[in-house]
Amino acid sequence: MVSACSAPYDLVNCGAIRIFIDVHSLGGMMDKLTTKLLTHQNECTISWITRDGSPASTVVSFIWEDDAIWMTALSASARVGAIRRDPRISVVVSGKGCKVGDTRCVSMRGRCEILDSAEIRDWFFPRFSRKVLHKSRMGASMMAKAMNSPGNLVLKFTPEKTIPYDARRAMQAANFLP
Repeated sequence: MVSACSAPYDLVNCGAIRIFIDVHSLGGMMDKLTTKLLTHQNECTISWITRDGSPASTVVSFIWEDDAIWMTALSASARVGAIRRDPRISVVVSGKGCKVGDTRCVSMRGRCEILDSAEIRDWFFPRFSRKVLHKSRMGASMMAKAMNSPGNLVLKFTPEKTIPYDARRAMQAANFLP
C-alpha cells in the first residue's frame, strides 16, 4: 500500500521502509542540504542529449555563484555542440568526498548558457581554480592563467528544478539508524 503525506516531503510507505523525497522547484530558496552541497563540493556530473537522441554524461569541476553552477569546456567538445543545439541539461552533485557526506546528493535540471567573452573568463577562471586547487594558492593562480584562453568556454547552468536526496535521513526515518 502506498500512501502520501504533505509538508515539504512526499512520504511513500513501501512495507516497513519509508522513503523521503524532497522535491521542489527553485523559488529563490534552496534547502540547507542543497546549499551545503553546492557550496562545499567542487565536482558534478552533467548530462545532455546527443544529436541522435542518446544521453551522455561526464564529471566536471564547478563553482556555485549567483544561483548558478559555473563550469568550463573546450569549444570543440561534444557537450558544447550538444548544449548549443539544446541548452536543457541535468546536473547531479554528490556529497561523496566532501564534508557534507557520502549519502547525500542533489539532482537538478535546467538550462545551460555558453559564455565566451574575455570578461567572463577573467571573472570565472580565478574563482574556479581557487575552488579546485583550494590547498595551493600558487597552483590555483597558475591553473587560472593556463586555462584562460578563447578555446576554453564558460558554461553557466541555471537550475529550474532541484531534487535533493538524503539517504541518512531516509534511513533514520525507516529506523535503520539512531
